[in-house]
Amino acid sequence: MEKIVIIINHAADDPEQCIHPLMMAVNASSAGLHPVILLQSHAVALAKRGFASTIGDPEFPPVDALVESYLTSGGRILVSGPSLKKRNIMSEELIEGVTVTSPGAMVREIQDAKHVLTY
Repeated sequence: MEKIVIIINHAADDPEQCIHPLMMAVNASSAGLHPVILLQSHAVALAKRGFASTIGDPEFPPVDALVESYLTSGGRILVSGPSLKKRNIMSEELIEGVTVTSPGAMVREIQDAKHVLTY
């Protein structure tokens, strides 16, 4: 299965730059690809329980629904441990299905991917 890594760096600071990559991940999964989402910087807040429901744009699907759809389809979300620490987000606050990881593990995911998209 072809692996695609989608790096997301935005959340409430730029909703459109958060929503587009989530839509791409959901569609990649539906197309038979193996997408892996890497959350860094502001985007790590998406992994916090309840946060995704606070972001929206009337032109796009709800962020929390996109995250749920992606995880339900078997998608993986890896979250930067250093970015969580900087924002004082504890692992107990995270939604089920996300994995806290290191920059090194993220690099390994990128090395194994056929395509990498960054938002």
